[in-house]
This record gives sequence, structure tokens and C-alpha cells, in this order.
Amino acid sequence: MRRRIRVAVVSTGSEITRGSGPLGFGQIYESNSAMLAAAVRACGADVVACETVSDSVPLCRVVLGRVCAVADVVITTGGVSAGDHEVVKQTLRGLDGMLFRGVAVSPGKPQGPGRINGTTLLAFPGNPLAAYVSFELFARPL
Repeated sequence: MRRRIRVAVVSTGSEITRGSGPLGFGQIYESNSAMLAAAVRACGADVVACETVSDSVPLCRVVLGRVCAVADVVITTGGVSAGDHEVVKQTLRGLDGMLFRGVAVSPGKPQGPGRINGTTLLAFPGNPLAAYVSFELFARPL
């Protein structure tokens, strides 16, 4: 019998909060990790981590290093669009095995598939609908 695939989910953005209290100005509730963790479990895989990281390249690098060490697949949400401050893109740009491109899907155009030290990484947009569509198209078949 083979072990189940281990998946980590990392949501990015300084505007997201995991709390349940009132939102501050410019904040939104983080919902992608719960949604994607449920989808991962429905596929029969194990969720080994759900992390949230602000728009900080050094912090993103630390979190990705930590989850890549325990997961077979890492799914990130947010930080892959065309803006100047896209944390996942900035953190991973230039690494062998990472590719950031747009695909003909709306919502969900910006994508970043690749591998880091043997771990498959799927970088999805932060919009919840785009993240879910991306999961269905690119992660579930994996």
C-alpha cells in the first residue's frame, strides 16, 4: 500500500486575516486555505500544513522552505499576478523549475507551476474563485 500524497496550502497577502473578529480597513478573511484543504482531502490526500504569510519575500521564503520540507505538493494562493509586489513570484522567480505564465482561464489567468527541491509547487491566484478553478484544472488531476 502506498502512502497518501502530502499537501501544504500557503495563502499570501498582507490584507488577509485568519481571525473571526471585525475586519480592519483593507482586510479580508482568509478563506482559500479552508476551501483548498477540503478539496485536497476530497481527493484522498493528506493536508500537512495550512499557512498564511504576509507580502514579505523573506517571510515567504521561510514558510515555503518549511512546508516544502514536509509536503509532496505545495499550493500557494496569491502573489502571482502582474503587479510589482507579487510575493510568491518575487520569492521564486529565477529558481530552476519554476515558471510563471498566464493561461487562458478566467478567472485564474496567472499561474506558477514548478518544482523546488523535489517538491511540486502550484502557485494559484488569490481570488477564491480563481484559486478553486485552478485547483480543479491543475491540482486535482495531479
